[in-house]
Amino acid sequence: MMERNLIVARMGDIYRNTTRVIVWLGRERLDKTGQDDALIAISFLEDTKRRSLAELIPGNESKRQSQLQQKGYDRAWQAVLNLCQSHYWTGQWIIQEAVLATNIIVHCGQLKFTWGVLSRLFAQLESHCQEMTFEIGIAIWSSVPATLDYQRLLRKQDQDGSPILDLMFTNADAMCVDVCDKVFGVHSLIKPCCRMAVPIDYSKTPIHLCCEVLDHDFLCDRSKGFAYVQNTQ
Repeated sequence: MMERNLIVARMGDIYRNTTRVIVWLGRERLDKTGQDDALIAISFLEDTKRRSLAELIPGNESKRQSQLQQKGYDRAWQAVLNLCQSHYWTGQWIIQEAVLATNIIVHCGQLKFTWGVLSRLFAQLESHCQEMTFEIGIAIWSSVPATLDYQRLLRKQDQDGSPILDLMFTNADAMCVDVCDKVFGVHSLIKPCCRMAVPIDYSKTPIHLCCEVLDHDFLCDRSKGFAYVQNTQ
């Protein structure tokens, strides 16, 4: 347990000092027609570098929707959504590596692209999200990698980190075996005062850890803990 505490505490430094982080989404996946889902998605993402995203989003006009469908863009949007909903993104421990790493390369089989390609797509979708009725586009914009990209941007603006409870809510759906990892899995991303108030110690029980998090939030942050307690049993 002592070794585990030490190693988890060092993870932030490890990911901050990497020259490159590889995101492995698995092998290429063929759809029912034998087409490579990843190739379709990555080709579409590359296409967004050269064309305005507004041209590629289906509107309310049936003619425009039909034209985009004929060109295969409906299939391309679905492929991008499939990529953003890969099982890889569900893990708690990928959060800090994705947020802290400077250079991320996403691999799917033999295919690869930089994180910047995804980041550009999310930024363009955000600028259209107010008037967008395109369900797949909204699902991509609200996917886990989009949430991670938003956390990367926040991190660049504020190197001190975020309040611990904020990060727990933001990443509430992340999966882990040990419930204490909900806290320790984002420990390198939280504010210094949070790290001091809630140090990494796997000997703590979940209820003890929960009390530490809420106690610190009540005293030092924006009292989100009060709203949490009021809305849960």
